[in-house]
Amino acid sequence: GYIYSLAGYSGSASLQDLLFAKIDVSTGDMGNFSSSGVVVTPRWDLRAIVSNGYVYAVGGCGTGSAPSGCTALQPEIQTFQLYNNDSGTPMAYAATGTCGAGPCSGAGGVDRIGGSSTVLNGYIYYAGGCTNTGCTTMSNLTYYAPIDTNGNIGTWAAAASTLPASLAWGKLLTAGGTLYYVGGQTGSAATSAVSTVYYTSIISSV
Repeated sequence: GYIYSLAGYSGSASLQDLLFAKIDVSTGDMGNFSSSGVVVTPRWDLRAIVSNGYVYAVGGCGTGSAPSGCTALQPEIQTFQLYNNDSGTPMAYAATGTCGAGPCSGAGGVDRIGGSSTVLNGYIYYAGGCTNTGCTTMSNLTYYAPIDTNGNIGTWAAAASTLPASLAWGKLLTAGGTLYYVGGQTGSAATSAVSTVYYTSIISSV
């Protein structure tokens, strides 16, 4: 029953705050946004996903102007737990490590921007993305890590199977136990945008 806005870019600096607003579930109307008082490391183009009442803030750009002036990527993953009450206010953030040998530094020892993440069957997944700040080199790798009952992320591993193309700015989604990677770009130019949808329904249990 709440909508959240996390971090981003103000037009002059990276943001770190979390805003939330109540949604009227009978009409879809949204109330005014309020500040939660909870902050993350300043960043924009992060990925924020929810699993079992925990929200994960993954990657993004920490320094530089949006949308194409990134000069320093942000490898830190932070998480917070949503209160199950009438206020919608989240608990304080806790760092749950970095992407380690996963999406942020698994390929070429660099961080990522423009990747996409989702959660499926107790695992967090991160696919594609740019491996440099100019976003001229894309990745076809998919990484995954288990999530425990307290919301902690385990060790990242690279999936043996890769995306059929190196992509960034696409969207990783789940439906019915299947992973989908939708659209994206194969290069930094907008003319490199693709309409392809890739999917895999063979998810290992280990």
